[in-house]
Amino acid sequence: MTNKTPATPKVAAPALSSSASNPLVIYLANPPAASASMPITVIVQTPPNEIKWTEKAQAIGTPSVAFVAAIIAGVIAFRQWRTAEAAKDAARNKLKIELYKERLEIYKAAGEMALIIAEKGPTDYAKVMATAERMATARWLLNKKVSLHLQDMTGRATKRIADKPVVMPDDLTDGQKMG
Repeated sequence: MTNKTPATPKVAAPALSSSASNPLVIYLANPPAASASMPITVIVQTPPNEIKWTEKAQAIGTPSVAFVAAIIAGVIAFRQWRTAEAAKDAARNKLKIELYKERLEIYKAAGEMALIIAEKGPTDYAKVMATAERMATARWLLNKKVSLHLQDMTGRATKRIADKPVVMPDDLTDGQKMG
């Protein structure tokens, strides 16, 4: 009697596929007979650990797109802020120029009023009132002390015109305005 060991069937896995639905498929080359005495040898081949460049691009793509979008949004926000600051500065400078022009007009009128007060001889009432009218906006453009000084100059100029001081409309009481 010859002592033969039974042949061990081999399991071959020629094409292993890895996917989400079927992670590992093993194909049997020679399925054994239903015998308990025959051992089955399984050869398992693991897929290589290589990740395709498309998978890398998909993994890196979303965060990198979000990062680039955040940088672009930051640059746009910075430029809008810089434009708003420039517009604010331009508006402030425009207001300063307008106020300067109006204050310069009051300054010139105050100089004329000083000349009217200083000149000798008769004083023209229309000239005094025209100059006083040009100085009327001083109460809104200059501080109170300067505004009161300019009103005092106007009062001195009108005293030169008449023997008695001219009453300004702001100095009248309610009884005087009615009658």
